[in-house]
Amino acid sequence: MKIYKLSINTQKEYHIGNSSEQFEMLTQRKSPYYQHNPKGILTAYAICPGCNNPIELIGMIRQPKDKRRYGKHCGYNVMGLAVNNVEDYHCCKYRARQNYVRTQRRNVASPLAIQILNQLKAQFDRIIYLLKVTTGIQITPNLAEKMLITYLSSRGQYYTGADLRNTPWIFAYLSNSQSLYQQRISKKYGKSPELIGALKQSKDIEIIENESSYTITNKPNKFTTIAFCFHSHKVIAKENGEIIEKMTYSISEEKDKFDFNDPKNPLNNVLWTTEIQFDYDFYQKLIFSRKNEDKRQHNYLAIANKLIE
Repeated sequence: MKIYKLSINTQKEYHIGNSSEQFEMLTQRKSPYYQHNPKGILTAYAICPGCNNPIELIGMIRQPKDKRRYGKHCGYNVMGLAVNNVEDYHCCKYRARQNYVRTQRRNVASPLAIQILNQLKAQFDRIIYLLKVTTGIQITPNLAEKMLITYLSSRGQYYTGADLRNTPWIFAYLSNSQSLYQQRISKKYGKSPELIGALKQSKDIEIIENESSYTITNKPNKFTTIAFCFHSHKVIAKENGEIIEKMTYSISEEKDKFDFNDPKNPLNNVLWTTEIQFDYDFYQKLIFSRKNEDKRQHNYLAIANKLIE
């Protein structure tokens, strides 16, 4: 892996880079970041941003033959830094190539699952903001509450593909299908012309345009079942150690009559679909931006505080 953290209690990440200078400056070469491993060899340690387990930073003390610097799970407890959790390690996308299944869940004793839930509670307004920017849907407090109820009822924090880096997207991924009726699509969304054009294919949907957005509603004497969902969560490991995560964003409406001879989809007309790549850096900036602290959306935070114990 090419990133690390300095504590299990923060989401602040650092890139390993091509030298050890930043790590040395941050840690001042002090314990617990510098200590001897079980074989008695002085080792540089940090935290995996994916699973909160301890990692060894290869190349920070001794330059390897290939001159690469990277993080590697060490597989044991590191005194004063982190306890190694085997289950969270096995679910980590930085461990090995992973194929996550929506229904797979961690054990209820997972420390990482608890931290994911705590993060969701503390950052819920920012998570909703990120999803607004990413999808164009101006998610109302009522819709946000429905999504959170669905996520919690599915025990989303225990999903094996969830970690502290991808919380906003996995929250959306596990919120199931949600109605777009009376929801607004922002004109600031880069793909809004394409999206709105696709929605106009429906014979039941009426799109009301105003200065900054489009409102999705019914045509007179029509009833729309239009809804959005997220599916097909994928993790792609590149040769340079970089991780790319994606999922599919889809908008559909139910067919008047189910057509089981339709090879594509017998139940729904899929009106629009696009792939979303998880932007970890954007989420980091939202979390650690101090200039917007006075602009927190407390109505969304109140929802999370009400539903998450």
